[in-house]
Amino acid sequence: MLDDFLDIARARLSRVGRPPDAEEAESLVAERAPGEAAARWASGRDDEDYLLWVATEGRVLLLEQDGLRRKVHELAYSQIHEAHVSRDRWGARIRLYAGGRKYALEGADTARAEALVQWIRDRMPGRARTTTLDAPQGPPIPAASTPLAASGEGVASGLAELVRLRERGLLTEEEFTAFKQRLLRS
Repeated sequence: MLDDFLDIARARLSRVGRPPDAEEAESLVAERAPGEAAARWASGRDDEDYLLWVATEGRVLLLEQDGLRRKVHELAYSQIHEAHVSRDRWGARIRLYAGGRKYALEGADTARAEALVQWIRDRMPGRARTTTLDAPQGPPIPAASTPLAASGEGVASGLAELVRLRERGLLTEEEFTAFKQRLLRS
């Protein structure tokens, strides 16, 4: 329990004296992607580093900063294999897999994190809706012809599974609605 409080305190203290994240995002884009605008961004941490991830129309900029040390990774959407967001008690966690590397950001604002991941997924060529390798896959949604789908219990468990997948960021709102309608029609 004490470790949890220390992690939260460290995250808050690491932000003292930093410019607001929106200004930092615009500054990063002006520096690394002139002519582009910051479309979505999320900030958080990874161990002791302050992280700011900014998406533009053409790329994702990943800033790592710890004291005076500053490192920026630039990822084209075509380089990103997977994008995932999940929630925990400190906020949202984002994972990107690109070029054989895993990038992780923790403690982000949930709404910002979900918007950033959706923006990235929408721009990934041919891979618009992906999940992480370590995310457990739920059972398939029951087809209308199966006895399970016809029972009230099967529909209720199917809906619960859909809600769980949506909350974990594995289904978009549109996908959730389509699967839910299909399940309810069965």
